[in-house]
Amino acid sequence: MPERIFDAQKFRSARRASNRVQAQVGAAVGVNESSVAKWETGRTTPPPEKLARLAAELGQPLNALFPRIGNPDLTDLRCDAGFTQQETTAVLGTRSPNPLSRAEKGKTRLAPQYEAPLAAAYGVTVEVLLRAQERSFGNDVPEPAAAASIPAVARTDSDAAVPGTPRTIAEKIEYLLAETYAPGERPSDEEISRRGNAAAGGFVLSPSLVHDLRTGKAAEAGAGELGALAAALDAPSSFFSSDSDEVTRIVSGARMLKNGLTGMAARGDGEAMPADLMDFLSEIIDEIRGSDRPGRPDNT
Repeated sequence: MPERIFDAQKFRSARRASNRVQAQVGAAVGVNESSVAKWETGRTTPPPEKLARLAAELGQPLNALFPRIGNPDLTDLRCDAGFTQQETTAVLGTRSPNPLSRAEKGKTRLAPQYEAPLAAAYGVTVEVLLRAQERSFGNDVPEPAAAASIPAVARTDSDAAVPGTPRTIAEKIEYLLAETYAPGERPSDEEISRRGNAAAGGFVLSPSLVHDLRTGKAAEAGAGELGALAAALDAPSSFFSSDSDEVTRIVSGARMLKNGLTGMAARGDGEAMPADLMDFLSEIIDEIRGSDRPGRPDNT
């Protein structure tokens, strides 16, 4: 599997930059100070299921601090979500992790009843889970081609659908979660519903509805529900309510641009972004994001 790359010096620098001592970092992931010291000197490496939590604790994007070359298999998805094999038994409702273990080893594929619960626990769609499973069986399944990072307004083929553009509500939710949060830090369905209801000023979303929309069990929702969901995920409601590829590409492009700049800052790539440029980008993103939130007055 394409395990994440652990660089001891990079990890030590990130820990120091976060103003945390080794004992604090260890406590956050359930190990003692000496274990962290061994990681920083390169004598040992952290268990892969602890990397997402370590990155979050140090305030770093997971892919920036512990990059991985290649697409994930089942083991990678589990580790990125912070689960050991044994811990997945509560998700699968089994007495042992054997069903997952055999799938991760490329011996027996997951039974259909395990797919949706496991995908939900990992914070991915069933489609993402099944592609990862195929890789565990030695099949080189590519991810759908990512949408171009250039804003859609610069494209000349604006009427053509871009492969990999999120189309369903479930795909759009997964896109926003994947681009905004480290796997171990994603908000729960209950938290998403709470944020959405707060933005809408009333009860609009229930945790069960959020779960059904996120996993694809429910394919449609009302305008108020989609607006509250968008507000909870810090996106314009048009991202969910519109069937236009143009809208989806613009929002996706803006999100990728924002995350790209954030990643550059976190990695220390190149010179710092000029303050006026950052202010300009923030204003544009805030205007797009906030113009159609639930309860916002119409300026026309």
